[in-house]
Amino acid sequence: MMPAYKAAGALVTPAKVGNAKSKPIERYFGTLNKNYANFFDNWSGFGVTSKKSLQPNSDAIEVLKRQFPDEDSCRRQMEFIINAERAKKRDEYVKLWESMPEEHRLLMSDEQYLLAFGEETGYKNTLEGSGLKIKLLGMRRTYDCFDTNFRKYGHVRWNVRYDRTDLTKVLAINEDGSLRFVLEEKYVQPMAKIEQTAEDRAQFSRISKHNKALEAEVKERIAEAQDTTDRLIKRHPELGKTLARILISDSKGQHKKHLQDQRRNIDNIDAVDVTVVNRNFSTVTQQAEDNLSDLY
Repeated sequence: MMPAYKAAGALVTPAKVGNAKSKPIERYFGTLNKNYANFFDNWSGFGVTSKKSLQPNSDAIEVLKRQFPDEDSCRRQMEFIINAERAKKRDEYVKLWESMPEEHRLLMSDEQYLLAFGEETGYKNTLEGSGLKIKLLGMRRTYDCFDTNFRKYGHVRWNVRYDRTDLTKVLAINEDGSLRFVLEEKYVQPMAKIEQTAEDRAQFSRISKHNKALEAEVKERIAEAQDTTDRLIKRHPELGKTLARILISDSKGQHKKHLQDQRRNIDNIDAVDVTVVNRNFSTVTQQAEDNLSDLY
């Protein structure tokens, strides 16, 4: 519960160990047990250390055990309890919220909300050229981010948290939670220009501005890389030679030969086909043998 309380409030003061009376959650669980849970056939009691008179009847459990719900039905029981409690207290909650001074109200960001209350997809996603392609509620959706730092982590596999009531935004989190990005669903433009609305043009303008800013950032990074390279070559002049830093071979597949020739200050010599030399040598030898046989 600590992450949820940290997201909902500015300060959190956890109860001290051993001070059960200062733990409102424990007391509230007791209220839920008395008002709701003990009316279900699968209720397991208040706890193994509580009085026997507060535990469910073992004979009744034996008779009803075949009627116990499965996991999905248990989830629906908990949802019923939560919704029933919310319905009873909603009017009081709204009244208290309206009476709260404006300066004391805290607005949760999309990141905090999805981190605290978002559902997980159960699998990880890898960044593609078009963004993160995520399957949510049986449909494949594409999400991306206007934060240029997101594209720097193309090697990361992302966990995704989402709100099933609003799929326009999701939260991408890396394995240890040190990286978090709020992603937006890709906006689909109409194919025909005549069908464009004011919202379509606004979205198109937004993407164009982002791309121009991204282009300027990439140019800046390239200039920094060039400056770093120039300084490195000044410290190590040998790196300024193409053959020293890039393995470029000639049409005959030679690379080291050219480096050796440069060190020896000799001209490049064309490679000789050994097969042709051997063939010519054999021909000359055969002719010499024929001439000797004619003499003798």
